[in-house]
Parts: sequence; structure tokens; C-alpha cells
Amino acid sequence: MRVRSEDVGVSPDAHAASTVTGLARPDAIPVEGVVENSYMGTVEIGTGLRWDDVYAALEPHNGGFVTLTCPQAISKLVEATARFSSEVKDPKASVTSTFSSHEGNPSGSFQLFYDGPNPPAGIFDDFLALHTATTDISTRSLLSLVQSINANETYGERSYFDMVPVVDYSPGFLELVRNTSIVAGRETSAFTLYLVAEPFLPTILSHNPSRTAYPFNRSKVYTPFGIVVLWRDPADDEVAAEAVKRIKDTLYTALIAEGQRDIVDAPLYTNYVIYDTPVERIYGSNLPALKRLKARVDPTNVMGLAGGFKV
Repeated sequence: MRVRSEDVGVSPDAHAASTVTGLARPDAIPVEGVVENSYMGTVEIGTGLRWDDVYAALEPHNGGFVTLTCPQAISKLVEATARFSSEVKDPKASVTSTFSSHEGNPSGSFQLFYDGPNPPAGIFDDFLALHTATTDISTRSLLSLVQSINANETYGERSYFDMVPVVDYSPGFLELVRNTSIVAGRETSAFTLYLVAEPFLPTILSHNPSRTAYPFNRSKVYTPFGIVVLWRDPADDEVAAEAVKRIKDTLYTALIAEGQRDIVDAPLYTNYVIYDTPVERIYGSNLPALKRLKARVDPTNVMGLAGGFKV
């Protein structure tokens, strides 16, 4: 792990341990081999560190994954997600709700997470009351949660990701999302489709008042609503791209009609947007500063060999 010493105030110590509130416990994992590079202005942390040990030492969490196939349950997922987004203010609680279609068959799922072993009573009740097809919710270590994810589920499939910036997850918008997953799923029955709502607290940016590359506009929180399409046949690449565009246009139009007009110029999250997104929509007014930074730390364009968006 590498951080800039001038940015985070690191004091190099050959036997350091993290004491950052929220990122470590009092019985922090010792870190061997902290090395400062004064020329680059960075500190390298964790030579020989076993990350399984780090995960195992973290506080237990409550959460897991649930899938839904009952149409009534998927419909109620709309209500549960909208209510959670508008009413739950606990920063330790998070929900990701997904409206899916596989070969034209609609389904839903949600992921619950609470940063601690005991969520407050009632905070997830709307979700836990849904009729489920599979359930994997428990108090567990972070390592257990990570290992419960089937990382190879989409192995061999082609994919497009894109996103829509959302300020408010209204019941009307989420109902449109549910309906879109059904209609678009039938239109592209050879594909797998995921439409993913990730509500954030409107105060999330207050934790760090400093300037950041993303989002370039910090006056309002725009949560990244995810659009994912998966398929196997390279001949369907163009069809898949058009499907993503139609879905995005439908959702943009609905949000603008609800009054979220400023989303047309909102920052777009780099990890979700489709490959041909203009870099100006990701970094906006911060792009000139990023170009100067790149010229200083990467004058030979080594990072140009990597994927992702280029500045």
C-alpha cells in the first residue's frame, strides 16, 4: 500500500500500526517495513503483511446477500429501498438493491451490511421480511463476507458497465427501474441485466472536506446507480451497447422529470461509466490539475500502459 506522506501526515516508523478511527481496532495489526521515498513523497506500508490477518482482526460485521424470485417480493424491494434511502441515517448501515433479468426471467437481490455485529432493531426489517429464494445473512468477519462472493460467476462473459447519477431514490423512480429490468430483459433475452441502486447518505462528502479528483462538484451528493449488461457472443457487442444506452436514456429522462435536472452535468463515477465516456464528465474542473500532476509524477506515461480513463 502506498500513500503520500504530505497528504496524510504519515510519520514513518519501522514498527507502525494503524490507529485511524474507523479503520482499525485498538489492537491494531503491526506493520513491518514502513519505507519513506522522499523523492516521490510517498510512504510504502506493509512489506510482508498478511491481509488475511488484517481482515480476521477487524470487528465482526452483520450482513450478506439475499436473492428474490417472487414478483411480489421484487415489487416490495422497491418500497424497502426507497424507505431505507429516505429514512435511515445510520452511517454504519448500507444496502445495495439489484433488479435483474437473466435470459428474460426477472429477479431481484439485495446486499445488507452493518459495520458492527448488532444492527439497531428494525433498521433492515423491510428487507428481512421479504419472501426470499436464497439467504445468507449473519454476523460474520469481513473475510467471511468477501469470501461469500462468487467472484467467478461471470467468468468468460463480456460486459458493459454504465451509470446514472442519482440524488434521490424515490418510489416512482425505483418502480421504473424494476419495470425497466423486466422490459429490457425481455428485449435482450440472450443477455443478463443488472440495475443496481446504492443509496448514500447526503452527508457522505462531509467526512473529507479536502479537494478530491472525484467528485469535482462537492456541493451535492450524486450516488452512482449502476447498469450492467453481460453476454457471451462477440457478435452481440453493438446490440449490448445499444441496450445500455436505451436503459440509461430511460432513467435519465425519468429523473429529470422528477426535478433532478442537474444530473446532466453531474460527476460520473469512473469505476462504472461506459468506455467511451468523455473524461471531462468524470473529472470536470479538476482535469487541468490532474494533468499537471501526471506530468510531474509520470512524465514517461507509464500508467498509459494500463486500462481505464486517461488524463
